[in-house]
Amino acid sequence: MAARPLLAGLTRSLFSREGLSGTQVELLDAEGVDGFPPMPDSAGADLLGLAHEALLAPDDRKVRGVHYTPPALADRLVALTLPPTVDHVLDPACGGGAFLLAAGRALVGRGLTPAEAVGCLHGIDVDPLAADVAQAATALWSGGTPATMSVADFLVLAPDCGAGTPQSGARTEGFDAVMGNPPFGSPLRSSTRRAGRSPGAYTDTAGLFLLRALDALRPGGRVGLIQPQSVLTSRDAEGVRSAVGQQAALRALWVAEQKVFSASAHVVAVVAEKGGRRRSVALYGGSEVESRGRATSPSWGHLGARAKGLPEVDLGDGPTVSSIATATAGFRHQFYGVLDHVVDDGPGAPLVTAGLIDPLHCAWGERPTRIGGCRWERPTVDVAALEPGLRDWFTARQVPKLLVAGQTRVVEVVVDEAGALLPSVPVIAVEAPADRLWDLAAALSSPPVAAWAFERALGTGLSADTIRLSAKLLLDVPLPADRRAWTRATKALRAAAGVVDPDERRAALVAYGAQACRAYRVDDGGADGLLAWWSRRLP
Repeated sequence: MAARPLLAGLTRSLFSREGLSGTQVELLDAEGVDGFPPMPDSAGADLLGLAHEALLAPDDRKVRGVHYTPPALADRLVALTLPPTVDHVLDPACGGGAFLLAAGRALVGRGLTPAEAVGCLHGIDVDPLAADVAQAATALWSGGTPATMSVADFLVLAPDCGAGTPQSGARTEGFDAVMGNPPFGSPLRSSTRRAGRSPGAYTDTAGLFLLRALDALRPGGRVGLIQPQSVLTSRDAEGVRSAVGQQAALRALWVAEQKVFSASAHVVAVVAEKGGRRRSVALYGGSEVESRGRATSPSWGHLGARAKGLPEVDLGDGPTVSSIATATAGFRHQFYGVLDHVVDDGPGAPLVTAGLIDPLHCAWGERPTRIGGCRWERPTVDVAALEPGLRDWFTARQVPKLLVAGQTRVVEVVVDEAGALLPSVPVIAVEAPADRLWDLAAALSSPPVAAWAFERALGTGLSADTIRLSAKLLLDVPLPADRRAWTRATKALRAAAGVVDPDERRAALVAYGAQACRAYRVDDGGADGLLAWWSRRLP
């Protein structure tokens, strides 16, 4: 019997409670839905998971984190995760069953029959309809035998239920593999009170699934879960990284680089072995899960940067920016407190937003910007008119300084020798003696510092490819070790700042970048790749 008629019949039956008409099923089958193409016959049971997601309202899908995982991606991630010996596999947020089906296909590839393979599969989901879909999909795939399914919240099950109770149907010593695509989002937004250990109030729900999966594994078992890219470096995920490091050894890390399913988040997949011996980590990147070699590092950010193909740099452990400068970034009080005092082309000081900062150039008055939802051509603020607390804060910023944009593809710095510019939140003000400003700009603007900062903030920006800077991160930047080369880099930077023609200016910046690499003692082979990476990212 062809797959499509059977799938259509199952879809009608499963989704009748959601009001899906026969005509809608036919359109789903023929045309695809919600941006997804029609499923080929070879996709078989995977069509049910796609149909399940398509029936959810967009807001509901976003809140619950329901996102269809393409079968090819699930197959590749399962292949990275399954240990040599497998009897019991769990997907703790199985949705329509994409990972269960991928695990079944992998087990058949190891010599099991579909019926034997599906007997190893266990799924949990809070949504009864999702559990029905996964059960029907696995039954269709295996020829009649469904996977073991539970309707529950994996994060509030009893501490040992993931390791084997009547709810989970698994053997008592734990699962051989836990894999899947758990929901993302802050647990503070959840209406479900989730029990158990939590590394922090703001830890992403997906990170909690990762920790809970370790509890459900047998020694030597493996977890392979998709996570938001922020898990690699964010402060809120530090507890997750620490807990995983204490209980398991990373075996593989995949960084998507592009969006691979309908969620807006950029994602990675973390594969770890419970109680495993630490050794090099296999790295993968891109939607095709291509091999990117291996690396050894305790830092997830370092591994993620290598998986993305980022050049490796070592800035040394010498004096840092904090030895010659301070750095300050405003917060909500400074942002909202100044809004009523912004005037277009008034007598006050220019207010500079991040969007007006280019490398070594302030575009205030040259292009418009937005502040507080309004468009401004030449925004100014009369500092003397501010209330005392705000006035003191902005007056303290009217000194020689650098203005650094908070999120950019390279570190973009403007030198304000006269102290005439005001930083709009979240622009970072780096204050130093006037005679050190250009030296400091030459260090912070450099290709090595861009790569160093990108690695330490990977996944925390508004997009997967931006560097999210903070005052603390800038203060922690090591200064160049080669003082003579640093002087030459500063001279080249000042020359580039005076170039008006865009093409000539870009060439001058690249020439400065080469000098800056020498200042940080990047060897010639590494400098070529680093300079090429940095120059591609210049605006």
